[in-house]
Amino acid sequence: MTWHALPTPCAVVDHDALQNNLREMASVASLNGKALRPHAKTHKCVEIARMQRELGARGITVAKLGEAEVFAEAGFDDILIANLIVGADKLARLANLAGRADITVGLDSNEVLDGLARCARQARRPIGVYIEVDTGHHRTGVRSISDAECLARRCRALPGLDIRGVYTHEGHVYKAAPDRIEEACRLAADTMAEYAAACGVQAVSVGSTPGARYMASMPTVTELRPGNYVFHDGTQVRLGASPAACALTVTATVIATPSEGEAFVDAGSKALSGDRDSHGNYGFMLGESSIVVDWCSEEHGHLDLSQCPGCLRIGDRVRIVPAHACTCVNCHDRLHILEGESQVDTWPVAARGRLT
Repeated sequence: MTWHALPTPCAVVDHDALQNNLREMASVASLNGKALRPHAKTHKCVEIARMQRELGARGITVAKLGEAEVFAEAGFDDILIANLIVGADKLARLANLAGRADITVGLDSNEVLDGLARCARQARRPIGVYIEVDTGHHRTGVRSISDAECLARRCRALPGLDIRGVYTHEGHVYKAAPDRIEEACRLAADTMAEYAAACGVQAVSVGSTPGARYMASMPTVTELRPGNYVFHDGTQVRLGASPAACALTVTATVIATPSEGEAFVDAGSKALSGDRDSHGNYGFMLGESSIVVDWCSEEHGHLDLSQCPGCLRIGDRVRIVPAHACTCVNCHDRLHILEGESQVDTWPVAARGRLT
C-alpha cells in the first residue's frame, strides 16, 4: 500500500529520515563524549525507543509516570521522569515502578522531597533524584543556589534516595533567534555548572533539540535529553532545521476548494494538534513549504494557496509537516511507517494518553 491509499487523516513516518535523525544525534553525543538520554515524550513509541537504544542511548527520558510505566513494561530499565511527582496515588505507583526499573525523578522543593522520602521507604531499591534548575524557561526548577544546596543536603540525609545530578530544560531557546541559540545555551550551561558544584554532583543533564548541538560542545554538560529531533517539525524548520529532516507528517485529503487561493483538508486540530509555529501556522505541506495550514477547526485545516493558486483539487492527498511533532503524535493511535512511497509497518503510539 502506498501512502496515497491510507485512510486520512493519519500520522506517517518516513523511515529513512527517522533513521538519519537518530544516527545524527547519536553521533553528536558520541563524538562529544556525552550520554544521550532521549526524551520519549515526542514519539511515545516503543519501537523508536528501541532504535535509540541500539544506537547507544544510555536510557530514556519521559514526562509522566504513566509513560515510564509503559516503557518499563517494554523492558527499559533506566528511566528519568523529568517531572515532579506529587500526590499519594502517584507516589505509590512510583514505589512500585522503582521495584521494576532504575528510576530517577525530578526535585525542586522540600514538599516534593517529603513525598519522595515517604515513597522511598516503600520502594524495594533506591530512587534516583535529579535536582531541577530553572535556567531561563521559567517553568519549574529551583531558582537559587542556596535552595538547591539545601535540597541536596536533605536528600543525602534521607534513606532510599540517591542524588545523581542536576537537570534543566532550556526551553527558552525556542524563543531565541537562530543566531542567538548558542549564546543562550552557553549561559544555561554555565549556570548548570555552578549548581552542580554547589550540590556536589557530577551529572549535568540538559534537554532541547535546537540546543543539543551547542550543549554537546560544552565541557561541563554530561547528558543530552533532546526529544523532537527524531521527527523535527515546522518549529524546528523555523529555527534552522532542514525540511528534509522532517520525518513525521500527517496525510490528509483535500475535501474542498472554495477558491483558487485556498483549500480545505480533513485534518484539523484533532489531527495536527492545536500548536502553532512562530509564524502562527499549524504546519506546512511537505515538498511545498509555501503552502501552509494557516488556520484550523477541529476537523478542517485551511491551506493558503496564494503562492500557487489552483494547484490542489478535491481528492488530492497531501502530507503536512505539523508545527509541533510531540503534540501531533499524541493525537494518533498509530504511526504508519513508510519506505519511499510504500507503507512497510505500523507502530502503536503505546504511551499515548498516559497523562498521569
